[in-house]
Amino acid sequence: MKEKHLFWLLFLLLGISLFINVSINPLFLEEPRRAMVALEMYLQNNLLVPTLYGEFYYRKPPVFNWVILGSMQLFSEHPEFACRTVSIVSFLLMGLLSYWFCKKYHSEKLGQMAALLFLTSVHLLFYGSMFAEIDLFYSLITYASILSLFVFYTSEKRLLYFLSIYGLSAIGLLTKGAPSIVFLGIGLLAHFAITRNWKWFFSWQHVLSGLLFLAMLGGFALAYDQYNPIENLVNAVWRQSSDQTVANHGFGKTFIHFLTYPSTVFTDLLPVTLFFPLLFVPTIRKRLWNDPALQFISILFIANIFVYWISPGTRSRYVYMLYPMAVIICSWLFLEASKRYEWVENTLRGLNLFIVAICALAIGTLPLFASQIGLENAPIALAFPSLIPLLVIGYMSYKRRFSTQMWWLIALLIFARFQFDAFVLPARAETGEHMQYRVHGEMIAELTKGKKLWLYKYDTVNDEASLKFGHGFYIEWNRQDVLHSIERKNCEDVFLTQDFEVKNNRYELLYEFDRREDRWLLVRFTDCD
Repeated sequence: MKEKHLFWLLFLLLGISLFINVSINPLFLEEPRRAMVALEMYLQNNLLVPTLYGEFYYRKPPVFNWVILGSMQLFSEHPEFACRTVSIVSFLLMGLLSYWFCKKYHSEKLGQMAALLFLTSVHLLFYGSMFAEIDLFYSLITYASILSLFVFYTSEKRLLYFLSIYGLSAIGLLTKGAPSIVFLGIGLLAHFAITRNWKWFFSWQHVLSGLLFLAMLGGFALAYDQYNPIENLVNAVWRQSSDQTVANHGFGKTFIHFLTYPSTVFTDLLPVTLFFPLLFVPTIRKRLWNDPALQFISILFIANIFVYWISPGTRSRYVYMLYPMAVIICSWLFLEASKRYEWVENTLRGLNLFIVAICALAIGTLPLFASQIGLENAPIALAFPSLIPLLVIGYMSYKRRFSTQMWWLIALLIFARFQFDAFVLPARAETGEHMQYRVHGEMIAELTKGKKLWLYKYDTVNDEASLKFGHGFYIEWNRQDVLHSIERKNCEDVFLTQDFEVKNNRYELLYEFDRREDRWLLVRFTDCD
């Protein structure tokens, strides 16, 4: 087998691992909010104006909701699969973008390593790629826009250079808002600082693309304004972005964030960031700087990450679009090190064999301590056949098959994700409090079939912590109807309400459940006279 075939085999296995048990857990955390907004756009037949519980929703523009809704139409029986597929596909496409870019402008070996080491970075493999969040889709758009600067500049296609960056930035702006303006400005200024080709900057192609950018945004604004004042959306999106800055967190938190943020990026992107210190070797750093593609990646990464480095409200998911750029640099450092220093491959080989031994020991003794780690109901019998691929990986590493031991470390990470899918995700589905979202949603939909359902005296805008969007989404999904809140009761319809709101009323109790400290009741009022 050639390394090219090994790359595609590992990529395929990785893709499969990301989809195993993808629907076993209900939507939770931010997922049901995204899904609910998309669903309500469909239910209300309005793709321009996002709503939540029927109220105008201002935290994000609508593009991501369109993508989620399109996936829901394709996989209409499985909302969890539909929503999470968008993130998984975006994640895989980011890896393929890195592969294509590095193969075209440096070497296929760097493309293979950069793609797989990004896709198997520990934070994204075991956390970030699992949720139906906006961030990976938005990162795909932004990452493509950054790479387009180098691609079309080197091919001297001036019009495509500006059309791509402005077009993708417009899509990004209508996906997540203000951050796209920052990426657009920094990207152009940083690249022209490298090239110093200001003739391009002051060209008619730049002016035309800028006007088309404004036309796209203006067209959306005019259409949105037909239903709701556009300034409401603009002000809310801008305010949300500014909340992450030093102005809202103070100097103390900003200073602490400045000191600790590099460690966050370092740990998120393990294992490849272990080779980052090699950047301080002068001869290696000089070789990197003399490569046009790597120089571009380095400068664009530093220019963009600095904004988040000084913003204390930053979360890892906000900079997913910059992570593949860091991985490209670290992958190149690894390849350089493996050629220069024999200890690199020897150390990786020892690490691989150690991991294989630990995993084999854990699988062999799993029945003894499964109940102690919450896996008593897990399919333990499936663990033992997994020893076969584990030992194969160990054998290939021991025999030093292929040019680098990194192939087998990547294979071990993919193996770990398969085990995570088989044991951790089912256990989480059994014990997580989010399981109630789907159970209560289905039950309430069944009990209110053919009846009008309302939320009673519930502040859907400011009191989101109580009912949460998980309940709301599964109620709306199963009923295929928007759940609104009203202040006035009647005796014909059914109402979902908190117990303290109806303590002085007479009603027929149809269903009840707890949401942490709150008691929720499904009732039909009987004291309307």
